Amino acid sequence: MADGAQLRYGIIKGEDNCPKIPGPMGASEVVKSASGRFVTWDGAGFLDIADDGDALLAGWIEHNEETTNATNGVTIAQFLPASGALGVVFRIPVNAGTYVVGMRGKTTDIARTTNVQGAKLDASGEDNLIIVDGDLVNNAWVDVMINPSKLTGYTGVV
Repeated sequence: MADGAQLRYGIIKGEDNCPKIPGPMGASEVVKSASGRFVTWDGAGFLDIADDGDALLAGWIEHNEETTNATNGVTIAQFLPASGALGVVFRIPVNAGTYVVGMRGKTTDIARTTNVQGAKLDASGEDNLIIVDGDLVNNAWVDVMINPSKLTGYTGVV
């Protein structure tokens, strides 16, 4: 097991059978390398970086730019839909709380602090992530999976 801050966070297990598709990003979304990149759908059909209070997750993006274009849909990210990411393990920073072994298998929330998305280990409001493992030495990161009961609901076009 590793410990300490990571240079880059992202998928660490289970990516082999997960196809990514082009995902239209919302305007001026800040995406940092040392951050989680879980996303939600906004009301106009664009992907926004998920934050505290977002109950449903659309998936995860692979994107290297610091900020998306100022116009909706101009920036296209590689998007891993949540429905195809069940069982995939993601490493993200800890934004609040302290990871302990007893948290494995429990749910927690996402939060953003200074545009860094991470786990809010002291909250259980949305419960959109399942804790798999974590950094017991420095409390810098946790490994999580998307909670299947918190996937974005899909509706018909009409």
